Amino acid sequence: MKCLFIHQNFPGQFVHVARHLAQTGHEVSFITQPRAAEISGVRKFEYQPALRAPDTHPYLRELESGVESGLAAARLCEWLKRDGFTPDIVIGHNGWGEILYVKDVWPHTSLLGYFEFFYRGSGTDVDFDPEFPPEPDAAERLRTRNAINLLGLDAVDWGQTPTEWQWNQYPKPHRDRISIVHEGIDTDLVRPDPTASLWLSGGLRLSRSHQVVTYSARDLEPYRGFHRFMRALPRVLQRLPAAHVLIVGDNGVSYGRRPSRAES
Repeated sequence: MKCLFIHQNFPGQFVHVARHLAQTGHEVSFITQPRAAEISGVRKFEYQPALRAPDTHPYLRELESGVESGLAAARLCEWLKRDGFTPDIVIGHNGWGEILYVKDVWPHTSLLGYFEFFYRGSGTDVDFDPEFPPEPDAAERLRTRNAINLLGLDAVDWGQTPTEWQWNQYPKPHRDRISIVHEGIDTDLVRPDPTASLWLSGGLRLSRSHQVVTYSARDLEPYRGFHRFMRALPRVLQRLPAAHVLIVGDNGVSYGRRPSRAES
């Protein structure tokens, strides 16, 4: 079977399935933006979307970027088609618009879209923490931001989302065409190991004999509750004075807004 994956950040959520299909003899190709990562047996095709116009309305910047990414991915699909390649199935993440025009290139190829998050003005991610209330125009901005979601729902043959909660955020008329498919965990790699140890740069060695509290995230930001974690630590360490706290993460912002009244 010929499988084509599309995700701007290779391999994204498709790492396990793409590797499995390649290892079991299927022809696997991947369209992405320039990335150094590689998967054995997976052909990678890279695109670079055009830059957005600086005078675009702020609400439309993400939509314009999605259209540019979708067109760039479609041009690669057209090149593959001219080269004689027609996939049996295309599986792609809809969030950045990359799969919007796939069916215009291959009308008879099945297209499965990954739908990660449908934005809401209340009850989800913008008003869950009273310390960071939503901006006055949050509802209008987020309604517009769903344009790529809605265009993608019309463009695919079927959709998938990782959890029941995310599935419930999508409008009821669309849920019947979205399956809940967890991204999967490689339990051969991520599993308890009673012999595991961690050596820190200062010479400390931690093992299962120590009390260890961990916090790990791509970025240590308010959206991920980092401020609440830090405020809880004095009480935790008061009750567990022998505990070691390990914090792993970058100092940027990948979701939500930057912290206020703080440098980082």
